[in-house]
Amino acid sequence: MWETWREEMRTWDEPQWQQWYHEHEERSRAIHEQERWESEDRRQRITQLWGPSGDPKQDFERLSELHRRDRLEHPSEMRRAHEQRESIRRQEVSSYPTLPLRHHADLRHSDRRSREQEPVTVGFGPAGEALAVWAHGGDGAVEVSHHAPDGTSRAITPVPPQPDRHKVQPLPDGQVLLVSARCREGEDNAAVYDDIGRLVCTAHIGDAIEHLLSTADGEVWTAYFDEGVFTGSGLSTHGLVRFGTDLSPRWRYPHQNETDLPLIGDCYALNVCGEKAWAYAYDAFHLVSAEGQHAHDHGPAPFSGARALLVDGDRAALIGGYTVESDVITPLCITPDGPRLTGPPQRLTMPDGQPPSRARYTGRGCELHVAVGATWYRLDLDAITPP
Repeated sequence: MWETWREEMRTWDEPQWQQWYHEHEERSRAIHEQERWESEDRRQRITQLWGPSGDPKQDFERLSELHRRDRLEHPSEMRRAHEQRESIRRQEVSSYPTLPLRHHADLRHSDRRSREQEPVTVGFGPAGEALAVWAHGGDGAVEVSHHAPDGTSRAITPVPPQPDRHKVQPLPDGQVLLVSARCREGEDNAAVYDDIGRLVCTAHIGDAIEHLLSTADGEVWTAYFDEGVFTGSGLSTHGLVRFGTDLSPRWRYPHQNETDLPLIGDCYALNVCGEKAWAYAYDAFHLVSAEGQHAHDHGPAPFSGARALLVDGDRAALIGGYTVESDVITPLCITPDGPRLTGPPQRLTMPDGQPPSRARYTGRGCELHVAVGATWYRLDLDAITPP
């Protein structure tokens, strides 16, 4: 069945692809809406039966028991139907043509003990370079290894103990930016070190940071996830912010009451190429570009839930999706009327054909950088949608 369906897909023209994606997205939205209503009905039933006792442990146990009983007494027909559809969708996705990542380099550290462990995090810079953060010693100190675009190791920066700074980006003159994704309002969660590990400056750049990407000139783009946007305060509530070389905010994405631009409620994917940033965010999933003091809405993407974005002129691709679509590649063309599909979906794999696992994706222009442990993989847009 699925081999026949795959062969049929190859013969489709653009209108057929547009119709297929549209129907798929409509089904997904209907399912999510039905699940929301079921969840609300369950909440109302349980609220009528439950009253707090004042004992947190007892309350938790009682509430868990009410949820268990409700699931038995009111089984979710929608959930069962959804699971069946997911099973069919999994088979559908597994029949897509595959596109393997290519092994680019192994991120090595000069210290033997560090070579035997995985980096705390890996960041990819504007010139195609990589920075890997390694735990060094038991006091929280780290070392940052610098790797040239061809993967060769070229420097090590020792850094004092860090408070869970798990995002890293290169800055000009060999400087390193380390950032904590979570922080309290007003607390400095970003620190810049020079090439020999001396502290240059610290700053508060917002809570709930999802993405952090620097530019060649040393400016920094940050995108935030939903906790910062909806329940946070200050910088995070904008969803997307650009900082200057001194880490002071230079531009903030407008709030909803200030603009017609779509809300950046949870930035799923960020791509920075040159001085221009591209964002793809929940729940509208529009493609939005920002440069200087202005942002532009390019319209809704025909696919929801992707985790990485590649862009080169009017060509683009989304990488990933929800649940069984986590390794789907969606090729796009950015037109004046909005993003349009340019061909069939594909499935991203490791070089051996297996699905990516524990992979961290970063889109830089037309290049996808993928870190799996201490191994660096790449994929360029030309392999997805030829120029």
